[in-house]
Amino acid sequence: MKAVDRNAKVMDRTAKEVDRNAKATDRTTKAVDRNAKATDRTTKAVDRNAKATDRTTKATDRTVKAEDNMLYRSMIALD
Repeated sequence: MKAVDRNAKVMDRTAKEVDRNAKATDRTTKAVDRNAKATDRTTKAVDRNAKATDRTTKATDRTVKAEDNMLYRSMIALD
């Protein structure tokens, strides 16, 4: 009977350890999911910033071109 009791205790401890490992796995999975969502948000923000930078660059180019045209026209007017 002692051997049966020992085996029952060992099985009990093993079952508890399996439960702990399952809980730890769940926590890890949730953390991985949270990190994936955060990465997606960061990627979207980077894309938005890149688009804004492109718009700013285009606007700057248009401004420079307009200033060059005005300068050219004023030089022609002076001639």
